Amino acid sequence: ATWDSAVRRAVILKPGSTLNNHRDLDNGYIVEAAIPWQELGINAPPNPERTIGVCFINTFNNGGTTDGTGIPATAPQEANADRAVPRLWERISIGIRRPLALRGLTESLPLWLGTTMYANQWQRFEKAETDPAGPWLNRSRWQSKLDHMASLGYNALLLLHPHPYSGLLRLQQYPGASHFPPDELPPHMDQFRWLLAEAKARGIRIYLLTWNICLPPKWANANGLAELGADTPLSRAYTRQAVKELFETYADLAGLVTMAAESPPGCVDFVVDAVAGGMNNARKASASRPSDHDALPELIFWSWCTYPEDARRVVESYPDARLMHYLQYEQWFKPMVDPRLARFATWATAAPLGQARTATSSIALGGPKSALACLFWGDPEWLRLITNDLRRQGAEGLFFEPYCPESWLAQEAFTYYAANPSSEFDRAKWARRLEEFYGVAPHGGQLLEAMQHASAVVPRFLALIHSQSDHFMPQFGVSLAHYLEMPTLSSYVFENTQTLNDRGYLTPRLGLTWPNPDWGERVASIRETVAGTAPAGATLPTEIAREIELHAMACRSRLTALRQIQPQSGDQAKALAVVLDRLELNAALGEHFSRKIRAALAWERLKVGKGGIEDCTGPLESSIQAWQAVCDISGRLYPKPLRFWQSQIVSPPAWTQNQIWNSYRLVQGHWRDQLPRFQRELDLVRRSLSLSIPRANLPMWDHLDADPDDNLVSLHRITFQNDSENDRHFKLGPGASITGDVQSVTGEGRTLLADTRPLGQGHHEILSTVPEFVTLPAGAPCQITLVYRVIDRGGAEAAPFEMGVRSLSGGPVLGDHRYWGAADGHVGTRVLKVPPLADSDCAFCFIIHGQAAIAIDMINIRARKTP
Repeated sequence: ATWDSAVRRAVILKPGSTLNNHRDLDNGYIVEAAIPWQELGINAPPNPERTIGVCFINTFNNGGTTDGTGIPATAPQEANADRAVPRLWERISIGIRRPLALRGLTESLPLWLGTTMYANQWQRFEKAETDPAGPWLNRSRWQSKLDHMASLGYNALLLLHPHPYSGLLRLQQYPGASHFPPDELPPHMDQFRWLLAEAKARGIRIYLLTWNICLPPKWANANGLAELGADTPLSRAYTRQAVKELFETYADLAGLVTMAAESPPGCVDFVVDAVAGGMNNARKASASRPSDHDALPELIFWSWCTYPEDARRVVESYPDARLMHYLQYEQWFKPMVDPRLARFATWATAAPLGQARTATSSIALGGPKSALACLFWGDPEWLRLITNDLRRQGAEGLFFEPYCPESWLAQEAFTYYAANPSSEFDRAKWARRLEEFYGVAPHGGQLLEAMQHASAVVPRFLALIHSQSDHFMPQFGVSLAHYLEMPTLSSYVFENTQTLNDRGYLTPRLGLTWPNPDWGERVASIRETVAGTAPAGATLPTEIAREIELHAMACRSRLTALRQIQPQSGDQAKALAVVLDRLELNAALGEHFSRKIRAALAWERLKVGKGGIEDCTGPLESSIQAWQAVCDISGRLYPKPLRFWQSQIVSPPAWTQNQIWNSYRLVQGHWRDQLPRFQRELDLVRRSLSLSIPRANLPMWDHLDADPDDNLVSLHRITFQNDSENDRHFKLGPGASITGDVQSVTGEGRTLLADTRPLGQGHHEILSTVPEFVTLPAGAPCQITLVYRVIDRGGAEAAPFEMGVRSLSGGPVLGDHRYWGAADGHVGTRVLKVPPLADSDCAFCFIIHGQAAIAIDMINIRARKTP
């Protein structure tokens, strides 16, 4: 539309914004426009399921303000901007009040099929392949799930598996590709046909989500291919045939959700040729025979590890394709949609001037999970806001992932607001629903408030201590160092790459296209706050700690009365007791988080000469008391160990985002395992601060996880004070010397200087002990402590130092967390835990990779006491 058109428009400032005051922080403005259909080139109301690209540009400086600065152009280089430039568009939903077309749930396809992807995540379904009562073959389970979904208004189910084809197809052209023997396959094919038919009868469409490039493990090995990442003519031909056969075999399958990821990231050519190619081949084959199915199966392309122009190639390669984007990557921290969803759709469907624009739509994937795993989350108001924002962003639906316990309320609230857009939150509706479910009338409103406060704890914590990876699970406890070193919502970029190319894309393409966007809130880090460099208007750590504390207090205050209620139904009484425990667990975690935030603030103030030691150790000790409550409650809810990701970083700060990303380990454990670590953290912080505040170091994972001194017996202590290069206890390699040079010594006397800078790149073994004189006992775990000072790390992000134990007869180097790095000048200790050795013919070794220099003052080798 031109400026003399019939468009009616209005602009209002968002709250907190001012006119002509360039010295404050504004929150922006809202443009509303009523555009006649004729000016969009149509003569009837547009399809409410679609979106349009709209571009509002201020292309010149208006000037004339009192301070002479003028109003900056939104696109200063676009003085004669062509509205077809896609990077200037906003994606606007036409049917802002419409129901979301796709309302889906997700779950793993409960079949193993031999895949090793994601640390053998699907292997837990190995027994399900033959168990009639298991999650795959148990038809009553599926019927109950589908009935429940249909009753709530869900119309889609997404089943996740890296390579489902080998468990559902004969694949006779590729002998050995089918996971099941020919006589065992038919029941599984019948089961999937039955499942698709049952879902269809309830108005639910089933989709499969696959990763690329994944192959059947046994077949791949027999053909000399890797299970993951083999892009060859054979793997493409096999996948193309498998996809074709999938849709020829299962006419009721709604479609395929797939990605050009993660093996390797960005395998777009493979997806176009093999996946879209297979779907096109199935479409061509079906066109030549009669069918009751008029609609094509859908290809939903997930934007993960893909740039917009690559996604465009995929959606153009198949007639019925659309896009899928993360809602909030793998976390849940704001009641809004990632702004990159609409941006990606706009860029992916843009066309050069003179070419037709690709017509496609987008859906989202996400829900409460990761940092909310094993915790309660259920706030209907959040889901009202999320579904409204999905409409505003032009998305047509969501595959909802409520991967947390007691998710029934979240599931109901999502599909209700997905189908019923609402500008107001109906608190009474959800209070009544809780009264029905738990038998708490007339106290449903009180329970709803407790749930909303409990649900807010982790999302507010994630604003300050932020990651969007599914590996970040702070609900199981993180060290004090994490509170200082993790990015905030504002400073976070991405997990494993923070580099941008000339188009502003994250490179290499290892996940999302653009860096973390503006989520509508600036959050200052603890360091920025103490240094006085927090951005104007930013939310401060003290404010977040107070918010979390208030949520915990508000939740607890309501739990006291709610625990007095006695529902008439025994089942309701049991369900109420469990959910109240879950809410109390969230509250106790909030108390722990808020106190540890205050301890981290006090630590940072101490390092700049402000405050006293008790300002840090007091809140830290109080956080341990809160953690004891966490352990007590979680012990009731989860008596057995759980599987979760844990950050086990041993390199001292400052950390890079990549170091944090590489520190995660999948563990089997429990909240109670962290209690002695947190107590040890308090003891080490106290000791370090009492010796010297300026030189105090925060303990790393290896210090927190170390065996207590009382549980160890000393074996060997090497100090180098009176030793020489000819000492019989150890051998020195190139780059090693024992010196009394004051520039190298960490304490008093002599030290081992390891300097490989003149030696060049490569693997340099600096020291190894002699088993004849330094015996490491077989069958007993050892703990080795090393005191060091870094002279030259060899690079800001380098981890060049390695310590471990190896057998002289060969085999791998043993020990957990063997590699580390630290800033030049850092003085500290490393602790290595070594599993029981098979024999005593083993040596401790210290290695430098590449060019670096370090001084080692002491090596202390101890063994765990036998009971």
